[in-house]
Amino acid sequence: MFPNFQYLQKVLRNILLCSLYRILGKLKYPNKILPKSNFKNLIEFDSLFKSQSVYLLRRSDLSLDLTFNTIGDLYTLKEDILSLSDIPNMSVNLIGGKFKIKHAKFIIDIKSDACKKWDGKSSVFLSDHIESYSIADALCHIFIDPTNIHELNIPYDKPHDKNLENLLKSLEIDIKPENKKYHFTGKIKFVSEPANLNYWHFELKIYDFKNEPIDYKSSAWLKELCRQILCDVVSVNTSPLVPSVVKIPSKFYKK
Repeated sequence: MFPNFQYLQKVLRNILLCSLYRILGKLKYPNKILPKSNFKNLIEFDSLFKSQSVYLLRRSDLSLDLTFNTIGDLYTLKEDILSLSDIPNMSVNLIGGKFKIKHAKFIIDIKSDACKKWDGKSSVFLSDHIESYSIADALCHIFIDPTNIHELNIPYDKPHDKNLENLLKSLEIDIKPENKKYHFTGKIKFVSEPANLNYWHFELKIYDFKNEPIDYKSSAWLKELCRQILCDVVSVNTSPLVPSVVKIPSKFYKK
């Protein structure tokens, strides 16, 4: 009973402090986008993606003219809006659930505990993270249609070296280098990565031929792969407008 009493005390303290901070104008962060105890540890995106149209959202701090190329009614994201290092693990938000377009203005401090991945079970108290966010109105919204991105196979090359050759042998993969390069096929997809202050946070992941996620490094082959994904995939599947946002049924995120 004693641990339950301590938890109840913390819940009441959080409610009182948040109410006071909001009255004083020190708190504007939306409580509704936090993880909840009755939420699943991850959003079932694969099932959701197959069942309805979905969109992901990223904020731009630049105007529409500086964010998108425009040809008639066609928009493509300007390639210098994102750096190559942004592509692996690119941060986006799933809309259609509790996260609304207006919430794009809230920026979580990436160095704070508020930005750490939610453990899937602990309650998150907003009063613990009062100083862990800032507000910056988005000058332009970047809506991403995952239809031609999620689960997309993507070819890439890696230069021949002895370590890679030995790895392929150990995995019993019979691939011969051509022009001193190995040709592989990886995959990109959107993955649910709930943060302590944002349950609806997602990341664009790049998976290598071993189906392992790739983090950014300043190697020539990876730069070329990120450039390919940015120019040929991400840029042509974004828009400053979204035709409609279909509500996400609670079965995809509630226990």
